[in-house]
This record gives sequence, structure tokens and C-alpha cells, in this order.
Amino acid sequence: MKIPPYYRHIACAALAFSSLFTANGAEPEKILKALDLPNTPAILENFTPVFTNKAPVQTEEQAETKPSIVRKLEVKHVGGNRLLVRLEFDQIPFKGEPAASNLLYLDTDNNAETGRKDETAKGVDLLTIVSGTNTFVNRYNPALTPGNTVAQAVYDGKLLYITIETPLPESGSTIPLYGWVLSQRNQPPASNMTDRARFAVPRGTVEVLPLAPGKQATVL
Repeated sequence: MKIPPYYRHIACAALAFSSLFTANGAEPEKILKALDLPNTPAILENFTPVFTNKAPVQTEEQAETKPSIVRKLEVKHVGGNRLLVRLEFDQIPFKGEPAASNLLYLDTDNNAETGRKDETAKGVDLLTIVSGTNTFVNRYNPALTPGNTVAQAVYDGKLLYITIETPLPESGSTIPLYGWVLSQRNQPPASNMTDRARFAVPRGTVEVLPLAPGKQATVL
């Protein structure tokens, strides 16, 4: 039996819609819920690009013994004191243990005299580490405390989202930041790193609730 062209168009549209989230990852509401963010899909749009890797794409076989290469680093300010970081990898970054560790270095107050003093990471105020399903925050600025600086992470296929609540500059239409990501694995030892970059993200206006500490990373 032949299907009339009109119904064929409907069927194709329905199929495309149903496969949208399969192709691009989990439904936005699941990602946002896991990040303790409002159910507003626009939050997952309009990131500021910080780094794009020009190196050859890593194969799945190469990723068996090395941490997956970071292909893109994007950041946005959601609202209040909440940042949202999105990392895109060449291969799925977490398939179980042993897991690679992804270290996000950030200078959040645009002041090299605060934070870390060593030359390798001078001025870095906080280091967020996502290792498997564990998320840690190292605070180097005395203004940052366990009560006001916490992080939460979500794996979604080849994407890793990290949301961070931390004191941010309160004035200006943009927020200046400095940072980079190091992805490493201990056995066997291997790592890759994004370029260090100074950038500014437009100030967001979404109202967000305080982020609860001590929550393990979610794998969607």
C-alpha cells in the first residue's frame, strides 16, 4: 500500500522530532534538573566559545588508553553567582572506572594577585575536578568558602556540563574570566589540555536557587 505524500511528510517530521534527543543527547529538562537549574531550555544555548581544538579527532581506540581529547570549551553566566561550563570531547569521557579526571581552572575575580601564587596557575581562584562521578572544588581565594563556592557535574554522552556557584563581579554587562581545562589519566599516564584563555561572558538574568554541596556527578 502506498502512503500518500502528505502523510509521508508527517511521518518523516515525527521521526525527525523523536530522534532529535537521541542524536543530540538527553532532553534539556533532564540535564537542567541534574544541574539544579530551572527548566528553561534556553539556558543550554548561546554559550561563549572559549577553545576549539584543531588537532585531529581522536579515535575510539585511542581513547581506550588516553583521556578523551577536549574538542570544545564553552562557558556562560546563567544568573546570580552561577556559571555553566560545557565541555565537548572526541569520545565519551566517562565509561566507568578507571576514569579520567577533568580539571577546570578559573580566575573569577580578574585579579592575578588573589588566588594561587605559583606561576603555573597564578591568580586561579578555584579548581573544579570531575573524576568519574566525584566532583571536588579546591578554593584558593579566601573570599571563597564551602558555603558559597560549590559545583555539580553532568555527563551527557560526549558532553560534560559543570555548573559552579561562586562569588562573581556584580557590575558590568559582561563577566571577565580566565581559565583552561586539563584532562588526565593516571594509568597509563596521559593528558591533554586546552589553551589558557582570557574571555568575558555576557551577564545572565535567570533566577537560580543555591546549589547544594556534596552531590555526585550524574551520568545521563
